[in-house]
Amino acid sequence: MFRDTIRGLDKVFETEALPGTVMVVMGQPGTVKSGFTYQMVSNYLKERDEYGMLITLEESEKSYKRNIHSMGGEVLPNFSIVDYSEIRTQFKDKEEKTDFLEMIEDVIRFFHESKGEKFTVLVFDSLGALFTLTRGTDLRPRLFHFFKYLRDLNIMAFLIKEASANSEESSVSDEAYLSDGVIFLGMERDMEGHITRYIQIKKMRATKHSMEKHGLEISENGIIVLRPLFTQ
Repeated sequence: MFRDTIRGLDKVFETEALPGTVMVVMGQPGTVKSGFTYQMVSNYLKERDEYGMLITLEESEKSYKRNIHSMGGEVLPNFSIVDYSEIRTQFKDKEEKTDFLEMIEDVIRFFHESKGEKFTVLVFDSLGALFTLTRGTDLRPRLFHFFKYLRDLNIMAFLIKEASANSEESSVSDEAYLSDGVIFLGMERDMEGHITRYIQIKKMRATKHSMEKHGLEISENGIIVLRPLFTQ
């Protein structure tokens, strides 16, 4: 399952998250949020008769695929990339009047109707872009219903959100309250004085997990989860 998709991730998750779970993957720029999430999901879908969908509002499909290959990953036929960055360009002069959240729900609904129960995983990149596109609206109740809709599909949903330099944002934002889990990716100076990337579970309902910050390493074969930081 997911805790076996990235080498060392079973050090962080003691038990599996269940279908019907909505997780926010949050972190500052440069913390490989998109790469980590894509690798985790693609490794899960590999050799499975299931389907996943990635919706991107910011990064183009071409850029996503380039980054995937640079991190030792591969593009799978059963993991579709829906590029809304191009659609945003087409609606540039009408963004304030366009209901992007409704459009996104429609494409998820269509994919679910097409694949049925074999549609098991969704990645959405990113919530920050969605917030920008839906400015001026009362977003929290709409987010509540969006998260509920994803849970009712009985899929695993990973929603990516860029955080500011203040990591405490991960525990006070609306999406953190509404989600079932928060996976935080950050950067910190280790005991040897080097800046290292890390993963920390801030919240995860119905799942046993470590609360420690575990180091992350990007190798030619992908991301590896290392031992906890600040331990001898």
